[in-house]
Amino acid sequence: MKTPLCKRRVYSLSKISTFDPLKYSVKDILDISGTPVRHVSFTGFPLSGHDFRYKSFGSTGREKQIIPFPPNSKGIFYFHDRTSVHPVAGEIRFRVLPMDSVKGDASIDTTDLFARGHDLLDHSGLRPWRASLLSIMSRKRRDLYNFMKAHGHITDAAEMQEQSLKSAFPSRTGLGSTEQIVEQITNPFILDLSKAVESFIFLHKAGIVQCRFATWQLITKRQKGVKTSYYTGTVLVRFEAIRQGSQSRVVIRVLEYIEPPSLGDAVVQEEGELLKKYCPINKVEEPWASRVIPKFITPSSLKLLEDTYISKDSS
Repeated sequence: MKTPLCKRRVYSLSKISTFDPLKYSVKDILDISGTPVRHVSFTGFPLSGHDFRYKSFGSTGREKQIIPFPPNSKGIFYFHDRTSVHPVAGEIRFRVLPMDSVKGDASIDTTDLFARGHDLLDHSGLRPWRASLLSIMSRKRRDLYNFMKAHGHITDAAEMQEQSLKSAFPSRTGLGSTEQIVEQITNPFILDLSKAVESFIFLHKAGIVQCRFATWQLITKRQKGVKTSYYTGTVLVRFEAIRQGSQSRVVIRVLEYIEPPSLGDAVVQEEGELLKKYCPINKVEEPWASRVIPKFITPSSLKLLEDTYISKDSS
């Protein structure tokens, strides 16, 4: 059964006193089930407000369609802190709490309730729904930013990283709202094999790198004139490093399929194997390996890949 689409904006006002999962109270628990837009204000910040949306499609105006939050979405918005990995890593998530087990407000152990809950998944059903810290920091409206800054969720180091990225892309707002954010180069990420381009933001020690990843350069169809199609399916993958001669090469390993490939694919990428592309010289699919290190991989991240995969293989 498909999630219904809502075209009209519906607002429901709620107040949030904290994003700290160890400090929330019963008053912070919200029922956002079925609401296309949850408008919240923040304790201690008069006239503040922010709109949380589950999922929207289309451009602004009459054609925009909004998917409401799923049924049984009762819980709290909280900050999932990942700043130990990188200053701008982290995100606001929604924790669905097992409220059916609660009998009266006085008996609520909020820490236990949070531990027994689960994070609301996004529309794909693959990852937690989230509002990334980077997207919050780069929004024009600053109410949510100001509240999080006051509560210590946004550090000076995070602001320096965000300003550096903003100087490179001065016309962009909402960075990190649509791109996949890869917190560490060894972390798995999702690749849609049918897309020509995927957008990513990589969080490196040396800084933040935005990248439009041209998948057709890696996953190409066979030579012209051969009846075939692009690869299809959605896969969970990760970068690895291998040694070819004296040089390090970056490769991509297919971990698992999230959405299966089409039956008409000439060659199916195999789970557990390196990502392949067609080689016009040998006229077969061969594992793709970068001829040069991609620009979005910094020296420190390359070393991490080498230490993780090449050193492990040689030991």
